[in-house]
Amino acid sequence: MKILHLACAHKSNDTRILVKECCSLAENGHEVIYYTAADSAIDNLGDCGKSGVKIKTYDLDMRGVAINRQIVHSILARIQNKKKMVQVIRHEKPDILHIHEFELMYIAGTVKKIFPSMKIIYDVHEDNAEQYAPALAIICGAKPGGLLKKIIEKADMRYVRKADGVITVTPYLLNKLSSHNNNIVEIRNMPFDITETEEDIAGREAVVCYCGGITEERGISTLCSIAPGIHGEVLAAGVLNRRYLEELTAKYDGVWGTKVRYLGYLDRTGVNKLYSRAVVGLCTLKYNKNIYNALPIKLFEYMAAGIPVVCSDFPLWKKIVTEENCGIAVHPENAEEILDAVNRLLDNRELAQEMAVNGKNAIAKKYNWALEEEKLLNFYHKLKYE
Repeated sequence: MKILHLACAHKSNDTRILVKECCSLAENGHEVIYYTAADSAIDNLGDCGKSGVKIKTYDLDMRGVAINRQIVHSILARIQNKKKMVQVIRHEKPDILHIHEFELMYIAGTVKKIFPSMKIIYDVHEDNAEQYAPALAIICGAKPGGLLKKIIEKADMRYVRKADGVITVTPYLLNKLSSHNNNIVEIRNMPFDITETEEDIAGREAVVCYCGGITEERGISTLCSIAPGIHGEVLAAGVLNRRYLEELTAKYDGVWGTKVRYLGYLDRTGVNKLYSRAVVGLCTLKYNKNIYNALPIKLFEYMAAGIPVVCSDFPLWKKIVTEENCGIAVHPENAEEILDAVNRLLDNRELAQEMAVNGKNAIAKKYNWALEEEKLLNFYHKLKYE
């Protein structure tokens, strides 16, 4: 069957959308096209390796996507964006339209009028109302922001009800959305391509790694504050905006750049090399409701790479590392607790090695893309032929 994946803010090389979902579908005989906004594209557009996924872009006005104060411009941009997206869909004529963002689901009603037999999948990556809540409060103020959050929540549930099928990523979202659509599946964002390393934990230098977005919400200030007490060095990789880099450099002079070394944004090869050097992987994100109920891919990537983890003690995360005995869960804003956990693993390589092996075994048995791919293919087959 012909499948069109539609996004706007996700990159053209997005791992979950392109490398996992699109490639899995294409490698199993489907014709797959992935469109995203030109502003979200990277180099090397075209076919995705041997899978044959067609990667294309379309020109969207991002003012009609983002939360901002330009209300009139935003509304006008959404009208123009809708025309462009419908034009793409008319041109491609897919059997299944797979939409990856809340911001694009407003076109679903129009698409159904034009193509009544076309099936629409809504892929809910986040709790959208909770994700937008902080920005709404800043832009509009607490009370208006709270009201807009409720409006987004109602709109999102309406989109869920209107979709022919819904894909989501966590038990929390599956439970929340199941009352609005009974054709729903949880397909978790699990690892698939972590490079194996022959050297065990005992033979590595004392390196702690953090890989992901480098922001205040992800516990970077706490990490910098404890860095002088860590019995090794911290290597951080990921997207870091210039303003926050300047803040970190000024506030943690003598620490940032020495005890905490920033490696920049790494591609998959670079990430795997970083993992092969590390003794501990950090995932101590601060609390917010969206993150609290999420399943962070980095937690599972560390496990797959054979790195014991120190993660936030959110119930879902703590349950995984405790049951699998593959890391230590800590309060994400208790600097002393984080420091003690990190140094415990750096200083006790036998314990670190035991947790590393346990994590890899858990990935092989429970937490891997092969299991999720099977669910994805079955869901598509059911949707097409039900």
